[in-house]
Formats: sequence, C-alpha cells, structure tokens
Amino acid sequence: MIKDYKNRIGKSINFWFENGEITINGNYDEFENSTIMNSPLNELYNHYLKLESTAHRGFIFKSPNNYFSLSKLMEYPELVPADSLKLFYSKLNNKLKESENGITLNNYISLEKIQIGDHYIDFEAKDLEGTIVKLSDFKGKIILLDFWATWCQFCHIQNQDEFAYLNKKYQNDDVVIISYSLDTKKELWEKSSKFDNIDWINISNIKGMNDPIATRFNLRALPQSFLFDKNGIMVEIFEGYDSENNTIEQAIDKLINK
Repeated sequence: MIKDYKNRIGKSINFWFENGEITINGNYDEFENSTIMNSPLNELYNHYLKLESTAHRGFIFKSPNNYFSLSKLMEYPELVPADSLKLFYSKLNNKLKESENGITLNNYISLEKIQIGDHYIDFEAKDLEGTIVKLSDFKGKIILLDFWATWCQFCHIQNQDEFAYLNKKYQNDDVVIISYSLDTKKELWEKSSKFDNIDWINISNIKGMNDPIATRFNLRALPQSFLFDKNGIMVEIFEGYDSENNTIEQAIDKLINK
C-alpha cells in the first residue's frame, strides 16, 4: 500500500511475494492498475482472477506445483475427491510438501475425519501443567470440545461470556467443556488462558492449524465446537460464536433431559 498522508489517500494492490526480483510497473494516479513483472506466481494469480469461478479448480490442478495453487486448494479441500487430492499432492516438490499448507494437505489426505453420527476418535494433549489429557478420560459424560486460538477475537469473547457461563451452569452435571488451543507458542496460550479466566479443561499440542487433531475435525475457521453425547457420538457442530442465540446451551440441555 502507498499512503499519501497529506491528502489522506491510500492506494493498494494485491500481489504475491516470492524469491527473486519483482517489478511493479505503474504510476501513482492509477496505482491500483499497476502490473507485476518478472513474477511467475503473480502471472498465475492474475490468470486465476480472470477466470470464471467454475474454472478455478481446473486451473489450479493444471498448475499444481506452486504456493499459489496449493494455498487456493487448501481453501476447500473438503470439496475435492480424495483421489484428486492425492494426485495434486504427488505433483508437489519436496519444498512445497514440507510447507505449512503441504503438511496440512498431507494430514487431510491421510487422517480419518470425524462427522456427525460418528464416535469420537480418541486423542491426547497436555494442559498448561504438562498433564496428559485424553478424550476417553471423560467416557460417559457429555463433552463439548471447542477449538480456539490467541489470534481469534471471537474465541476470547466466547471464552469469557458463553463458556464461563456454561461451565458454571453445568458444574454439577455430567458435562465437560474442553478448550483445545491451536496456538503455536505455549506462552501465548498461557497468557490468553489467564486473560480469559479459563478454569475448565484447557489443552493443546502447540501445533497450530497444522495439528492432526484439527485436521480430523476438518476445521475451516475458529471458533468451532463439537458436542458429543454420553455414548461418545458427535451430535452437533457449532461454527463461529453466536451471541444472539443460546444454541449450545439448548443442545446440551436436550442431551441432559434425553
């Protein structure tokens, strides 16, 4: 972005950074229409933007071995058949396979996903004191499993308002709230946990969105919560934070009164 502080004007252009010399060709008055030169990634990006949305998937599969195509694919892997994902991954070079999106794609391909109606797949993680916690430790209880992170603003609001309320309401019931942090630094996770006053079960493996556990639950955004009944069956998924309706509370009450 170029900023003209005197006239309070900001002009910007979107493009991809890559190793090597990149030339931006244009002028200030029409900066938004500038062109990026000597940049294979931006040539792909500009070509992609000119296509109809129905042609996007075909385009990235024709040119898979680059950061741009890989990043676009990871916006909707659930819409792509497993065999096609495997084929796409096989065409990536080692550097791309070892990148954040490459690791996530490999996890997505190889790990079994859990859906509504499925029994939970057990996993383990550590709390802030280093104690190992397993999902199976709460067998026979209603489990609300929530994924959150320090950088997620609505996660903090939900922690402080909704989950604090639910934890107090159900403290004498067979209901367990588990917050699973997708942070990558323990100090950030710990600081945020204290800020949000999380006094219920709070665990993490400090692996971020690349965490295989997050992949199993097919997370697309945060916050996202999953409700399991006393038999360990997933019954509902809650995406985002809904401050207007008590959908999670109503779902838990329904299971308690079942």
